[in-house]
Amino acid sequence: MRLAAIVPPGCADLIPEEYYAMAFADIAFRNPSYVREYILRPHVIMDNQIYEGNRGLDIDDEIFIIGLMQPEVVIVPDVRQDFAETRARAEAYVPRMRALLPKHVNLCGVVQGQTSADIIECARYWASSAVEWVSTPIKPNATMSREYVYRMVASRLGSKRIHWLGLEDYNGVMPPEVQTCDTAEPTTATILGVDMALGFTPADVQRLPNFLSWPGYAAILRERKELFWSNLAWVQSKLNHNVDQPATSEESPATDTSPTV
Repeated sequence: MRLAAIVPPGCADLIPEEYYAMAFADIAFRNPSYVREYILRPHVIMDNQIYEGNRGLDIDDEIFIIGLMQPEVVIVPDVRQDFAETRARAEAYVPRMRALLPKHVNLCGVVQGQTSADIIECARYWASSAVEWVSTPIKPNATMSREYVYRMVASRLGSKRIHWLGLEDYNGVMPPEVQTCDTAEPTTATILGVDMALGFTPADVQRLPNFLSWPGYAAILRERKELFWSNLAWVQSKLNHNVDQPATSEESPATDTSPTV
């Protein structure tokens, strides 16, 4: 299992190089210092911030920044809980990305939909698409568990690499087929010293531009480095695989018999 950590601008150096680091294309396009944080990292997943409510980048701008940074994986733009719109974006993006990006940049489709039928159809779409990775969705409603949604998706993906989207709402044992997962919470909030019990989310914290531009921001981040590491340990305790192995694409995840957390 490989952990993909999401941290605020200025914190990429806190993520061990053997972990995946998640970066955002629209921030990179507008912020040269953000590019410098991630451009030399060996394992980067580039996302598009759909979940943060941002419009995202024009496709040409996104392809430009991806070509510059050359991340290992690029998330194909998706629309939460909407299979039709997700497919429409994929049909616009994937052929151009495949034609213009270096061959070693992998594409990752995200399964989306509101109903079981939508989720199954979306999984089948990605299984036949020119992407190497597929991300399982956050459960679309309270009646569907993550395990149920995962089973619907994983059984239809064939040999695609499976990424688990969002560790925060899951307390069970991670399926052994899952090769990567991502989390912004609690690592981001802990770095910033925010008590998660107060109801803040990492997205809330990152929307505080006055705080992020405050000169003492970097010093606070360094002071909280130990808390960051303790929270990574908390994240690791939720997984049934060791996440601190080198992130090699050739290695298959081992089956684990550890009990449910």
